[in-house]
Amino acid sequence: PGWSPLLKEQEKQIMTEFDYRNECENLLSIRKNIENSPYKNKVLVPDAIPAFTTSNVLVMEYLDGKKLATHIEDELTRIFGHKETAKSLLEKKRHEIFQGEPSQTSDKAWFDAQTSDHSLIKKLVTLAQLGLLQRRQKRLLELLLDVHGHQIFVGKRFNGDPHGGNILVLC
Repeated sequence: PGWSPLLKEQEKQIMTEFDYRNECENLLSIRKNIENSPYKNKVLVPDAIPAFTTSNVLVMEYLDGKKLATHIEDELTRIFGHKETAKSLLEKKRHEIFQGEPSQTSDKAWFDAQTSDHSLIKKLVTLAQLGLLQRRQKRLLELLLDVHGHQIFVGKRFNGDPHGGNILVLC
């Protein structure tokens, strides 16, 4: 008793979050902001289609790409030649990031174990490829941080859920 008005207002506010017509307007606004930014030739925000969007369905342009997380895993698979090795490295790095501590195996020990049957030349090539991938990913991360900063501070609207599954690397 006594909480009903507060709970009804909260329900009303939450339900506006689930109205995809609002999402459509936000997406169009963010797209326009990016098109008028220094990032217009570096990132693409899908175009929303208001004519087909309802409170329950958001319709937007299809962009042909891979989720960022999948792209990174695919690149590591290409470098190591095995998907299991790529997944192992990603899991090791996730553990280090989310646990805030190094994994039990050092990077050198992990790499040595994964490449124990490789020649010295193949190990050097693999290290060089990993270095190039790391530099590309660092540039991509810097771009994403810059773009999100621009969205927040200039555009006043932004992607509130930017993770590797919500960002595409276009093919």
